[in-house]
Amino acid sequence: MRRQPVLSKACRGSLRSVGAFSLVEISIALMILTFGVVALLGLMPVGLGSFSDARDRTVRAEILKSVSSDLSSMRYQELDSWIARGGETGFLFDDEGTRLASTDTGRAIYAARVRGPVQNSRLPGVDGSLIALPGCRTLLVEIRRIHEGSAFLYPFVMADRGL
Repeated sequence: MRRQPVLSKACRGSLRSVGAFSLVEISIALMILTFGVVALLGLMPVGLGSFSDARDRTVRAEILKSVSSDLSSMRYQELDSWIARGGETGFLFDDEGTRLASTDTGRAIYAARVRGPVQNSRLPGVDGSLIALPGCRTLLVEIRRIHEGSAFLYPFVMADRGL
């Protein structure tokens, strides 16, 4: 026959006062933690998509700055002959918006080309009407990712400065 250990009253009282978590409490805590982790993981694709869009816009702005700098340094009278000589063939850029040589197609991510001039250049006026731009030409700078179909068009207005 087995004997039960004899405990004093002081020992019995101290055993009852020891606190612990029950299985139900641990289960609820794990469910709350799991819900939070799943919610954070669900937000990651949204954040990554926003980051990718912001980076793409920044690179396009850098490309537009590069192309418009070339156009601004050109004489107004040379514009038509430049486009006729191949100005529309385009430029290649890497993933940071740095211009590449036309032969460096392996690293090229973006392509830009200049189209135009657009006939009857007009800009919207204060009252919503279109205002003619005498002595100005509007060119379109097309920027696109090489392996995707979407292209973005940016107007570039060039004034005849008499140069």
